[in-house]
Amino acid sequence: MADGFDIHVDKDRAERLAGAARSVGLTPEAYVLSLVDDAISIPSGDAQLVESLRRLDEYDRTGEACTVDEVFDRIEARIQARMAEHG
Repeated sequence: MADGFDIHVDKDRAERLAGAARSVGLTPEAYVLSLVDDAISIPSGDAQLVESLRRLDEYDRTGEACTVDEVFDRIEARIQARMAEHG
């Protein structure tokens, strides 16, 4: 059984973590521990939740998002492409 471990975070990640931690009023260490606690509390079979959290993290990191209309347009384009393939 693990007694614990240390992890090295590169400068870019450390700066992003520090900023994210500040935004919620935590130290970087407390913030990372809360993320770890959240990650290991997810039931292993809940792929949809894991994917949603990954997408939320990507949004938090980049600030990039798309509208519902853009999502529907992408879905419609994929449907049309598949229909064309199977003709």
